Amino acid sequence: MSNDLEKTFVFQHRTNKAIMGVVGILCLITIVLAVLKGNDWIFAAVFSAIGFCLYVALANVKLEISPDGFSYRDLNFKGSRTVNFAEIEKAYFEEDRRGEIPVAAFWVQLRDVRRLRVPLRLFPMRASALLLAQLDRHEIPIAEPDTVTTQRASEQIRNAQVKIFGGWTRRTGA
Repeated sequence: MSNDLEKTFVFQHRTNKAIMGVVGILCLITIVLAVLKGNDWIFAAVFSAIGFCLYVALANVKLEISPDGFSYRDLNFKGSRTVNFAEIEKAYFEEDRRGEIPVAAFWVQLRDVRRLRVPLRLFPMRASALLLAQLDRHEIPIAEPDTVTTQRASEQIRNAQVKIFGGWTRRTGA
């Protein structure tokens, strides 16, 4: 595992290529329908523009994890956020109840008291496992989750760490 923690990894959004393929096919179908309907391009242009914007937005999402810190870009187009591990005081999961179904959100609290939400759900499980492993390596406390939703998310990531890194977790230290 220590070998992986000395490298820099870049993770893209975990968009299913099949979904993007379907969007592309739907765009082509709307163009064909526009031609068959006597050059009515408004619907085809709007639908294709929405599909293209969705593709660009998802292609822009990135998480980079290095031995010294991490940076990420999410869907808000506000640029990259870079965080050095030395700046982090603690990390924790929090339940987000804005929707109908609560989801686990991962946060880091910096030493200057700012909190940053890290959008782990946008990336493959390997990214989450590697980020938590780096936090462990830098001895940054990760608060134990206190709800079923957050406990499940934490457990999934810790189980992925065991699979990816061959049995290493903060709990075993092996």
